Amino acid sequence: MTESYSFFNLLTSGITAFGNSLKSIMTKSYALSPDIIFFNSPKLIILGLSLAAFLALLIYQFFKIKTKIGYFIEKTKEAETAKKEYQLYILFFGIAVIVIEIINEIFKIRPKSLLVTNVSIGFFVLFVYLLVDKIKWLRDKIQNIFITCFFIYISYVCYNIVHLSNDVVPVIVFLISFFFSYNILKPIKIYWFFVGLTFIFLLSTVLFHLIPIKSSVLLINFCILIFIVNHVKYAVLSNNDDNYRFANEIVQKGSSLTIATNQKRQNTILQRNHFFYFRISARRSYWLKLLALCKRK
Repeated sequence: MTESYSFFNLLTSGITAFGNSLKSIMTKSYALSPDIIFFNSPKLIILGLSLAAFLALLIYQFFKIKTKIGYFIEKTKEAETAKKEYQLYILFFGIAVIVIEIINEIFKIRPKSLLVTNVSIGFFVLFVYLLVDKIKWLRDKIQNIFITCFFIYISYVCYNIVHLSNDVVPVIVFLISFFFSYNILKPIKIYWFFVGLTFIFLLSTVLFHLIPIKSSVLLINFCILIFIVNHVKYAVLSNNDDNYRFANEIVQKGSSLTIATNQKRQNTILQRNHFFYFRISARRSYWLKLLALCKRK
């Protein structure tokens, strides 16, 4: 018993000495204040080692996943690729939550520590990833599972915005989540539903004074800007999809004569294995001549 106690004291003294040395080096090199980081606390060593481990896991999974994505695109159906995409979202979200919260704790970014809560959330998400990876039924429901987890987490972030008004981290997380929601919430109607809920929440913060008015105005301004950017992206991608679908179904697969007219009355005549372009008026005689020409061809 005495030997164990002596060993514990020796270990504690060693950790404290290492922390003091680290404090001296970092203070001289980076002029960091002792109030910002745990210099002479064993907690710094534990958090530092944990951060290094999860960063290594993040980098390892990043390069491993890139290879898997290439394989899945080449060998599996589009539906299977979509399932894998949501699995990757869950995996990297769980790791990122843990890494970011450890960094926040080390540098005391939050006025009130949420290390235990957020790390628990990260481990729970990683546990969900393992279950999804092992159970086919869950893998088939991966999109619904991810969207449910996303809405629950955003609700938690909104709760922190209201009850931790001095903490800037929930505000940043909220804006980042809103920006990337267009890419991860599918189909598009779920994204529109999320946008509606977002602006209802922001208007509620103003009407019921849930947070300082300046914070509400800033959040509304940035969310409007993000919404415009995402809407422009949606319009461009929708137009590209329509063009691709038209070219694929009509030009390449069509077997009958098709006449398409744009807003300038410039008509594009499409036929299987042939493509003609004419600038003609809408007069009936021109249409008859054009059809006669096509029949002779």
